[in-house]
Amino acid sequence: MTKLVHPSRLPPVLLMSVALALGGLDLRAEGLQVGTVLPGPPPVAPGGVAHAPAPTLAAGVDAWVRGDEARALMALEGWRASEAGPWGRERAAGRFLLGWILMKQGRDNEASAEFASARAANGPITPWATWYEAVVDHRRGRSGVAARACASYRQRWPEGPHAMDCLILMGQAYTADGQRGPALAAYQEWLTLNPEHPRGEEVALGMILAESLRDPAKAAVQLRDLTLRHRYHCNAETAAEALESILEEKKIQLPPLDPVVEQQLLAVSLRDCGFADEAWDTYTRLAKEEADEAGMAEWVAANAERFAWRTRRYDALIAQLEATYKAAPNGETAWLLHRANVRAGRWGAASDWGDIGLTQHPTHGRWRSSSDEMAHANQLAGRYTRARELWEPLGKTGGTSGATARFYAAFCSLRLKEYDDAVTRFDALVNDGGEWGVAARYHRARAFDALGKRAEARADRAAIEKDAPESWYNLLLRSKTMSAEAVKLQPSLHRAGRWDGPAPPAPPIEPPALPTRPGGVSALYPRELEERAPSEIGWERLAWPSATPSVTPSAVPATPATPTAPTPAPVVVVPSPTTQGFAPWTAPAPYSPGRFYDPVAAEKAMRRFAEAHERLWPELPAAYDLAKVGLYDLAGPLLATVYEEWDEAKKGQDDRARELRRDVTMTTIEWRALFLFTRDHHHAARFCYGLDRYGANAEEARQALRLAYPAAWLDPLTDHGRREDVDPLLALGLMRQESVYNSQAVSPVGAIGLMQIMPNTGSRVAMMLGEDTYTPAMLELPEHNLRYGVFYLGRLLTRFEGAWPLAVASYNAGPHNIGSWLAPWKGRITMDDWVEQIPLKETRDYVKKVSANYAAYTALYGPAGATIWVPTAPAGDLGEEVVDF
Repeated sequence: MTKLVHPSRLPPVLLMSVALALGGLDLRAEGLQVGTVLPGPPPVAPGGVAHAPAPTLAAGVDAWVRGDEARALMALEGWRASEAGPWGRERAAGRFLLGWILMKQGRDNEASAEFASARAANGPITPWATWYEAVVDHRRGRSGVAARACASYRQRWPEGPHAMDCLILMGQAYTADGQRGPALAAYQEWLTLNPEHPRGEEVALGMILAESLRDPAKAAVQLRDLTLRHRYHCNAETAAEALESILEEKKIQLPPLDPVVEQQLLAVSLRDCGFADEAWDTYTRLAKEEADEAGMAEWVAANAERFAWRTRRYDALIAQLEATYKAAPNGETAWLLHRANVRAGRWGAASDWGDIGLTQHPTHGRWRSSSDEMAHANQLAGRYTRARELWEPLGKTGGTSGATARFYAAFCSLRLKEYDDAVTRFDALVNDGGEWGVAARYHRARAFDALGKRAEARADRAAIEKDAPESWYNLLLRSKTMSAEAVKLQPSLHRAGRWDGPAPPAPPIEPPALPTRPGGVSALYPRELEERAPSEIGWERLAWPSATPSVTPSAVPATPATPTAPTPAPVVVVPSPTTQGFAPWTAPAPYSPGRFYDPVAAEKAMRRFAEAHERLWPELPAAYDLAKVGLYDLAGPLLATVYEEWDEAKKGQDDRARELRRDVTMTTIEWRALFLFTRDHHHAARFCYGLDRYGANAEEARQALRLAYPAAWLDPLTDHGRREDVDPLLALGLMRQESVYNSQAVSPVGAIGLMQIMPNTGSRVAMMLGEDTYTPAMLELPEHNLRYGVFYLGRLLTRFEGAWPLAVASYNAGPHNIGSWLAPWKGRITMDDWVEQIPLKETRDYVKKVSANYAAYTALYGPAGATIWVPTAPAGDLGEEVVDF
């Protein structure tokens, strides 16, 4: 009897041979099942054995880059077992990649051996191999070894990329190894060097756990204090578990704590962590006890407003403020009453208090320049006549603020159905052009329709389609030609923010021809493009942080054709349960070889650059080696750091800056090649912006646009999108606006990473996901940042019943604000008018820019003929039960 062997037990080389015997056929990608007739005869006759070439490092790297982790692991293990070349640095990088994949899969023993091999090569990536070997050694219980490795790392590379991380790992590892003193020393050194870092509370908790090795009673008191005073709920949960364990194991009796003080501390922590209901319940319970407890009345009074604001208890807040104003009318209290009603979504009352403030307290600082805010409040209250009265004097000023006021005065006339007046007001804005020109033309067309002037309305819409094809307003016009039923029938072609799965292929539609330039290759690389600095070619329009204007491509074909790539691009979407039977579509590779990107030349350029400037930046050879094996998440940030220092040196006056200016001369085109090779998506997008204008034909222009709009991290975005019911192309558009693909981005208010997640938001998301190991440092890693960001976006989509413009607005301004802006208008306003009435300019612009990004990604990477659909009107708000942060 033949004994069957499970494939997982086959040697890697034999597994590779089996795969090659099947001709490299990917049954999953082909959608084939057992019993399916193959598209052609197998390459080997039944009973025969195919000649299988030895697996290579190149095959493993290729599979890894294409997102096929299983095949990459199979190839790399086979390559290692074959003991074939390459050798030296390239082999060390290959072993490091194998260790990386094994680490991702939790195979820490094997990963440690691979990292040790890469470390022993003593090449450019030795610091990275040393660090990750320590990480997996700690995870597999060899904490003493991990601690010593990190101590050695800090001695050898005191300014290395993981020098700070080593201190925290040393603290954890020494604690696990029972070494209290070294653990405390490592933690304390980290705190001294990083006094304001978001991980401070995590490190403080680590110090308490280290202290418990010698003085569990002292540690128990500190743990109890952390459960009551904390910034992140996950740390409180960990502290509570440790406290319970110590009390049970050591039989310790904690000194009594005043129960009232305990509840006060808990209420404050719940409030600061965002648990509004629990915090308010605790506060009100304490407020009822004020008559019985000494000092309670003072605490309750001192915290009343802060608790009401932070827990969104606006009824109580408004009642308290009204009593205060009645007793002593003043401008500050009137302002607070206006703001409280705004936050509560009571726009009529907010407008009333606005009038009180403007008329009775005009000299108070809060009210001197508040007419525009009051005008927005009146619009949201439906008081368009009063809003127009407030806009008109502001419209007499010049500049952007004056144009904004004139636009909204015209918009109010449109909402009042005073169409002739609206047309007259919009006329002036259209003639002036500028920021509001396209918006004025869009709404003027609506007024023309209402007046029965169809020809004039058609002319305005045609002008928008011609002059602003990728604007928010043209997206609205396109969406009005679609029906909700069509969107349901062909969700992949009419993309509406949710995960739709693939749709049947649409009939081919010829894309509009893009203008070509005479002159062949010289026209594609004009002298002025090469010589001008990046800041002079328009890339400042991509400036970060999140208030950044988005880049609208100069020509994004509505129906791009999929280019022929030298290697097959991965299938990035698969049928969802609701779309079984739909044919998969393949996203074009964003970094396909072409006139603007030669991967072979880019690789050589990066190698030469690293060799030439290793003295200035010792990490450059590591960036090259890591990129060579497809570890772009590690390589890209290294090159980005090099470029940022070089760029800053242009205006520096110290010796280092002068040395960099003297020794490193690079053109825009040269930097671009390096960014593309290392997949530094952030700088690659900036340096490729505008290249589409130099395409000799439509296909070259599309390839250039894909370089400027890279499908960065599309594989994980697709996985998360399928799980959370989010269109990965929408997530890409949002990521572009948030960080321009910069995984190292930190905003002025502390938002972190690709999706710009605040540390406390990350803590709340982790809790919703049931993860108890959260730390703000996780947000610096793309794998966690993307997962948290897509989860959060999915919850926002659910709260606002799939209306993706509202979910996008919520991502910027918070769901409570969107709920308050929507509350008076449910079922009574169109999407175009609702977005126009958003009172915050940043959020209003954010929605329009993310929408343009979403449209560009759909045109560049979606199925042929795909476009995005803007819902006709906002749906509803399912409320804080879905997501309240």
